[in-house]
Amino acid sequence: MKGKKILPEILQRPYPRVPLHPMTIKYMKKGHPWVTLDKFSAQFPSKRTFLVGTNGKSVENSILIHDPEHKTVKARVWSQKEPFVEGVKHFPQDLNERVKDAFLKREQLKIERERDNFYLIFGESDYIPGVHVQKFKQTILVQYYANYWEKLQNFLLRSIELALKEFYPGEKFSLVIQQRNSDKKANSKKAKFSEINCAPIKTEVIQEYGVRYQIYFDQSYDFGIYTDMAAIRKRVAPYLKGKNKLLNLYSYTGAYSLFALSQGVGKTVSVDLSGKYLSWLDKNIELNEDFKNRNTNIESSTEDALSKFKQSDEKFDFIVCDPPSASSDGKKVTKAFNAYSSLLPKLVDITEKDGNILIFLNTHSITWKKFETKIQEILKTRLKNKKVTIEKKFNLIDDCPRLSGFIEGDYLKGLLLKVH
Repeated sequence: MKGKKILPEILQRPYPRVPLHPMTIKYMKKGHPWVTLDKFSAQFPSKRTFLVGTNGKSVENSILIHDPEHKTVKARVWSQKEPFVEGVKHFPQDLNERVKDAFLKREQLKIERERDNFYLIFGESDYIPGVHVQKFKQTILVQYYANYWEKLQNFLLRSIELALKEFYPGEKFSLVIQQRNSDKKANSKKAKFSEINCAPIKTEVIQEYGVRYQIYFDQSYDFGIYTDMAAIRKRVAPYLKGKNKLLNLYSYTGAYSLFALSQGVGKTVSVDLSGKYLSWLDKNIELNEDFKNRNTNIESSTEDALSKFKQSDEKFDFIVCDPPSASSDGKKVTKAFNAYSSLLPKLVDITEKDGNILIFLNTHSITWKKFETKIQEILKTRLKNKKVTIEKKFNLIDDCPRLSGFIEGDYLKGLLLKVH
């Protein structure tokens, strides 16, 4: 018919109607946005991207985006608002609005006054499931955590492009896309927006709360800083006042070391098993003139470094410990949650009286309750003649909002301990 708009093939009917597990429906009503692998989702038709969820009795309840390649999360909720079958064809317009709303939230937070790196889109929390978008000055980094965004990429990039033109009129941006799926093999690639002026892809020197960092976008997962930690770093600042010597374990490229130096801490010691990351930290030190000769790097496993500090009776009045959820020291693989049983008493041993220990757990598989219970148990049963209390709790905030009912999204957990 003349004048009739033809939908792209991926949005055309049929949209298979699929029954959902009763527990999935229960959690969805509470705000949980994932459909995980079970006997129902295992039967989802593999070649369709959009599905309409039902209660098994022909009552429709959701629009789902199917991710058959993901090992555990088989689909993510796009909408629980009627109409469902007809609603799929409005996906491009709905995506435009959600992206715009996400950008608006960050503008209202006024984050750019303090740092060049922040999230424009934080996945499920912005109702754009399975994708994160970060801004590093004039570079836009798009990260896919769900494989279906490769099929929907044109819609997503168009929506981001429209929002950039509205919120950053006349500015040029580079675009980097990174696939971060469940097999842990990152695939970074350069891309272009369709209409806005594109700047060439380049490395960036960004600033976060006045500290400068070297960022690279051609090193797979490792571009140089953990942006989801940025708002937490700011909130740690009051506890760094008056501290003289900070130990940064699993230091990566040194964000906590550099931030501590910017807050007046006299000296930092940064420990990491990777010489590559410590060299990167040295580059960051060079970018910040006032920090020279105030940081010492130790290329070592955390266990070996702690043993040497204990032997030499070296102590610190602030320790940051942010182990990866599963890390290798070259000899064995240790899960951070279990490692704290032996690690935490050693940290207490080298902490000055009235000093602080900031510990993190970075995994969605352990709840806040389980983490706090574990730490309280260690403090109660593994320490001798020392009183240690939990002083403050740090979690995702600001440009990394948390979604009610979605405990997996609340993955970053920090506890500030005080040694009395």
